[in-house]
Amino acid sequence: MNMKTEKELVIFDVDGLLLDTEAVWMKAWKQTGNQLGIPDADAVFRQVAGISGEALRAVVYRCLSDPVLADQLIAQSRENGMKLLETELQPKPGAAGLLAWLREQGVGIAVATTTVRDLTLDRLTRTGLLDQIDILICGDQVVNRKPDPEIYLTVLAAAGTAAARAVVLEDSHYGVEAAANAGIDCIQVPDLNPADEHTAGLAVHVADSLTEAFAFMRENYTFRRHVDGLQDSDRQ
Repeated sequence: MNMKTEKELVIFDVDGLLLDTEAVWMKAWKQTGNQLGIPDADAVFRQVAGISGEALRAVVYRCLSDPVLADQLIAQSRENGMKLLETELQPKPGAAGLLAWLREQGVGIAVATTTVRDLTLDRLTRTGLLDQIDILICGDQVVNRKPDPEIYLTVLAAAGTAAARAVVLEDSHYGVEAAANAGIDCIQVPDLNPADEHTAGLAVHVADSLTEAFAFMRENYTFRRHVDGLQDSDRQ
């Protein structure tokens, strides 16, 4: 970017971006693999990080020749992961500071996550981040999953913001594709899986941390108060 562009809405993914959940889930899949005798279960998880539902199931079925064992791996990993997240959930380094700075600027702050709403509310509350967020759109509030742009288009509609005035922060390949399909600038902050050539080409920048993403944003964007003055009471 040669000239700064003006933004009034910043949209965050949650798992692997605001919250350090992916490492916990990989630990859970590895734990389950040990219990079921699947030595490369953590490697399977790397292939499903960032997706859910039938898309996740299809990948696991492709990785394992036994569909019964695949279903056991999915179900038991979910159970183990939910237990671990009760005690090991933490924000990503730099998340709280970035949200606080954006709040000071009066910029709209939104979340777009494939995780269901009840779990998202619980996790953002426990990590102290929920009060910084204006708009929350979750996986059970849309029909289509990332990389479909529906969730990002829903956020834009809720905020009354044009795509050109928003920026997305995503860790996963599917999330970057969803933001690009919605016509929104996306900064990728990879978590477990590095950026590939495809997503690096779709993103306006690939950052190695939220702190580095923050530096890029301040260098390349100007931030203005949201025209509608979004407040906590506007949380969707």
